Amino acid sequence: MTESDAPSGTQQPTASAWGRRAARIYMILGAVSLLAMLVETLAGHPGTGTMFAAILAAPWSLLVAGLAPPLPRDWPLAAGLLIRVVPLALFMLLNAAIVRGIAARTERDLTRPATYSR
Repeated sequence: MTESDAPSGTQQPTASAWGRRAARIYMILGAVSLLAMLVETLAGHPGTGTMFAAILAAPWSLLVAGLAPPLPRDWPLAAGLLIRVVPLALFMLLNAAIVRGIAARTERDLTRPATYSR
């Protein structure tokens, strides 16, 4: 039975406690990695913070990186940081929403009795 065939009394997935917790932990890790990226950029030495920020924003950051042109060298540092950090933060928010949705569907599916068709 698909969701469109489901009776109107069934509940749609809602965020579970562990889904909210997983999304919150993901966002905290994302914020820490963005902060590390900021410190590394200001110090002039890229490192693991930048790498983790890109990994936590995947796959969206990889898609955009292939399409976006390189930043001009004559831009101020603040503009360069802003143009890098804001999209990564938005991608992380998108991933956190996806994690919450997956957790809600998983919890819903685990609480539903199993049905077997022959």
